Amino acid sequence: MQYVGEQLFWGQLGHFFVVLAFATALFSVIANIFRTYNKSLDPGWKITARGFYIIHAISVIGIFTTLLLMLIMHRFEYQYVWQHSKRDMPMNYVLACLWEGQEGSTLLWLIWHAVIGMVLMRRAKEWEAPVMTVVSLVQVFLSMMLLGIYFGKIHIGSNPFELMRLKESNL
Repeated sequence: MQYVGEQLFWGQLGHFFVVLAFATALFSVIANIFRTYNKSLDPGWKITARGFYIIHAISVIGIFTTLLLMLIMHRFEYQYVWQHSKRDMPMNYVLACLWEGQEGSTLLWLIWHAVIGMVLMRRAKEWEAPVMTVVSLVQVFLSMMLLGIYFGKIHIGSNPFELMRLKESNL
């Protein structure tokens, strides 16, 4: 069946950024754990952990930008846009739609934790590895909330890039 006017690119791009954010946060946790328990002067784990976290922060910005563009362009084929916005809303309300729902609130938490992590990487000095392990672990769980994972019949989180037609078939 073909759906006229449906643009899948935005949802695929947003979902890519969510998966990338989840994976890089998870790898950042692992690298920071090795860094915490490997007290040698080898900078390899530090570079790896920081690199994964920076990619994670960039992907969180990508999630934010993609969702904002979907709201501005009124891509109502996506459940989050359809549920939280209207065509006649002023632009400041469209911006507020970003954090109105559960997915948007989770995204807001992701953004602020990404900022905190970037500041900590710059300022934490000898405490960087253990603190960034915890910050990255929080980011793993927040990213998992945006993935909308099913464990059997248990549904954890919700994907803001889910199409309306798929949401209706899951009800």
